[in-house]
Amino acid sequence: LLDLSKLLRDAGRNRLPVLKADGSAVYIIHLSTITDYVAQCAAVSTSGAKAVADLTIDDIKKGAPKLFASIQDFSFVQKTASVADAKAVLESNSGCADVFVTENGRAEEPVLGWITNVEIQLRSQA
Repeated sequence: LLDLSKLLRDAGRNRLPVLKADGSAVYIIHLSTITDYVAQCAAVSTSGAKAVADLTIDDIKKGAPKLFASIQDFSFVQKTASVADAKAVLESNSGCADVFVTENGRAEEPVLGWITNVEIQLRSQA
């Protein structure tokens, strides 16, 4: 997690899409999720607990199910969708902040593009 955090900070980014070998989406890791999990671990640290430098995504999966669910909380639209379509998908999924574009809008397809809630907001203002 610290390596991911450093990668994001060095790149000036707040989120990182993670894709499978076939190009389909598996996670969207927000820097805030890493920070929240590390802070939770530090707050309840006990002897024998894993060092912060050794924490992994699997540790989030095992120890913080809500945070783990958040890195799997994204939506899909097909490649012909408009920004308005992507906005509607985000609005229908309250915890979602990211939309992946695939050929037909299906999760098992390779990702062709990605749009965030921030980009949608910027392009949706009158």
